[in-house]
Amino acid sequence: MEYRVQHHLRIPKLTLGTVQLGMPYGIANKTGQPDESQSQALLFQAERAGISSYDTAAAYGDAEAVLGCYFQDNPRTDRLIVTKVKLEAASYTTDAELEKAVRSQLENSLRQLRVNHIPIYLLHQADDLHRFQKRLVVVMEKLVRENLIGLAGVSVYHAADLDKMLQYDVFQATQIPINIFDQRLVWSGHLERLRQKNAVVFARSVFLQGLFFLDPDHLPPLLAEAAPLLRQLHRLAEDEQLSIAQLAISFVRDLPGISSLVLGSETVDQVRENIRLLAAPPLSSSCRNIADRLFRDVPEQVLNPARWRA
Repeated sequence: MEYRVQHHLRIPKLTLGTVQLGMPYGIANKTGQPDESQSQALLFQAERAGISSYDTAAAYGDAEAVLGCYFQDNPRTDRLIVTKVKLEAASYTTDAELEKAVRSQLENSLRQLRVNHIPIYLLHQADDLHRFQKRLVVVMEKLVRENLIGLAGVSVYHAADLDKMLQYDVFQATQIPINIFDQRLVWSGHLERLRQKNAVVFARSVFLQGLFFLDPDHLPPLLAEAAPLLRQLHRLAEDEQLSIAQLAISFVRDLPGISSLVLGSETVDQVRENIRLLAAPPLSSSCRNIADRLFRDVPEQVLNPARWRA
């Protein structure tokens, strides 16, 4: 497993996404949520293969608790745990109420994960930063000073979210949606800005939540616009003699500024396969150029999974 060191953290090139361990997830998910024994076997295999980084969230069903059980039975000190806080209330009357809400979620995550420190703690929705701005920044700064968390960050969806995040020095980590269809943060220059800041950047949605694996001839009506794009993707993979998964992983893996790819798995075999794919050679420059040209103007309806459901 390839690693890089940022902010004194040893970050594997692959981070295990754990939403699948807490709930059924993904448009192409055919196996559902693993049971407890399957989850523990999956986590064991991931660590045997060199994965020591985990992406989770309080909102991911039982995922934090599943991880906590595994961590308790398999103690080690070098795990990189990324979890998230999501504020439910539209507003908090006082700063004290806002801080209490964040601390309550953090304390619950610490209990569920059975740890006393979170290496990377993200705002799960950038809207919270837009709403509370400096008030929320002050809370995150306190948590860092108290060493309850290592780095603070924001999980973002749009360039405007990164613009807001980059206004505050406390935020040193982020999770971004990026894949061969969705290169907006590359073209806008935001990924380069993150690289210059030495931000820890986790890439999610590498397979666009499983869309890449769907049959373009049998898509739900709301995804009809994706059909020609998927056919182009399949053709490109065939021309390069690559699987869709290999093309998708290699494309994101080698983008400058990407620290780690967040890849979820429902089975041990998927963990092994993702690790194998991660070790493949780089894509050719011609392949990357073709991908840039083919997928320059992918519609929002395809890029945003929130729009896939009526």
